[in-house]
Amino acid sequence: MTLNPLYTSEFKIDRVLVFDRPTWNPLLVTKTFSLANALEAEMINRDARVMLLHVDETVYVFQTLHLAFHHVIQGDHNGKPWMVSFCVVCNAGAAFVPVVEGKVHHFAGNAMYNAMTLLSDAETGSYWNHLTGECLHGELKGAKLHPLGAIYPMTAAQAWESYPDARVIFSQLNLREQLEAEEDYGRLLNEPKELTLSDMLLKTLDIREDNRMPRLDMGLGVWTNETARYYPYTRLNVHNNALIDVIDGRKLVVYIDAASMTPGAFYTDAYRAVWRGSDLNLGTGDVFRAGLLHTADGKIVPERPKQLFVRWYAFAFTFPGCDIFAG
Repeated sequence: MTLNPLYTSEFKIDRVLVFDRPTWNPLLVTKTFSLANALEAEMINRDARVMLLHVDETVYVFQTLHLAFHHVIQGDHNGKPWMVSFCVVCNAGAAFVPVVEGKVHHFAGNAMYNAMTLLSDAETGSYWNHLTGECLHGELKGAKLHPLGAIYPMTAAQAWESYPDARVIFSQLNLREQLEAEEDYGRLLNEPKELTLSDMLLKTLDIREDNRMPRLDMGLGVWTNETARYYPYTRLNVHNNALIDVIDGRKLVVYIDAASMTPGAFYTDAYRAVWRGSDLNLGTGDVFRAGLLHTADGKIVPERPKQLFVRWYAFAFTFPGCDIFAG
């Protein structure tokens, strides 16, 4: 059975929280820089948390801090428009082609629904699910943005190690904006027991919230056309930060990266996965490091399912009744 998001068909406009915050203006990219040069010039710290987006053969790098501030970043790659969205509350983001009926649309994240960023387009004011790219309300209801694949977290040094030709995107934040972004982004790094949702955000939640896990638990959500499964971060810790699972008949390595401490997953033929330092050694003899598989034939990008490093409530609202890894 094909999975469908819960609130695509049951969207309630009276639960939308709209912010009038011009400081959350999206970033429209006009220039990119060599990541290698930026690291050498100390424009970006080697241990800075970043997100990676693959567009054709080019890898774009975004500082997570800047994504947390702008909520939406849009650009163009050789005539191919792209957009990345990010929610600082649920800690999840996605990438899409921002084109509807052949026309580029411009998005912002100045609203919340189910305590997640709700996108709106400047052209029609319609509301869009920032994880699935589906229009939930307004003139374009039912339209769906074409996905560009997941955005992957790592450190800037890891990104350069794996993709030396990567292009980094900068946002010129003033001091006030920088402090605001650091405050918001800092909430992502808190343990769930130290974090609560505001009364305003609680009012946006559906009363049918899934309480099988603590609302603000962090973990990796993985989904296919048939299955959605949530891997709690703490359960990955129990497995020494690497395990092999099976989803839809295919083996999957689910791990927590030794350097960035963020989880991820990729398909595998291996029968075991063990961390040795920053290398994840597989039973096939291959080594996974900084987002790439190091094989006898060189370095390759592993095949990955759709995935999000996300808080439980957001994944559960998007994929109601999803599995929870219990191994």
